[in-house]
Amino acid sequence: MRKYSRQREALLTELRGRKDHPTAEELYFSLRAVIPNYSLGTVYRNLSDLSTDGIIMKISSGYGPERYDGNIKPHGHFTCTKCGRVYDLDGFYDSHVDTKEMIREIGNSASSKDIASISEIRIMLYGNCVNC
Repeated sequence: MRKYSRQREALLTELRGRKDHPTAEELYFSLRAVIPNYSLGTVYRNLSDLSTDGIIMKISSGYGPERYDGNIKPHGHFTCTKCGRVYDLDGFYDSHVDTKEMIREIGNSASSKDIASISEIRIMLYGNCVNC
């Protein structure tokens, strides 16, 4: 367990209060309004620690910078290939993804000989958002 820090707690509170999957820089500018001496390096370090510890989710979509999600419950995402925004697919994951069946099928496939275990399944859809 990492030592408590006011900066890390402020970052986590900010991220959990957002639904827009912000970048590190977007979080930095939001946090500077509350903690003027909060540095961009501290934001990156805390995001790394929180994602490594499984407290937040880092989203690398391939379109733009990495984004972050305070919701770590299994759910899908949609990435706009024009603007890079990431949206939650609420309800999609639970009603359309049978993780146990996916893991069973992958385990039974010939191509799975190099897979020891599966720890997570992430669903990312790509296309254009209504704003683009």
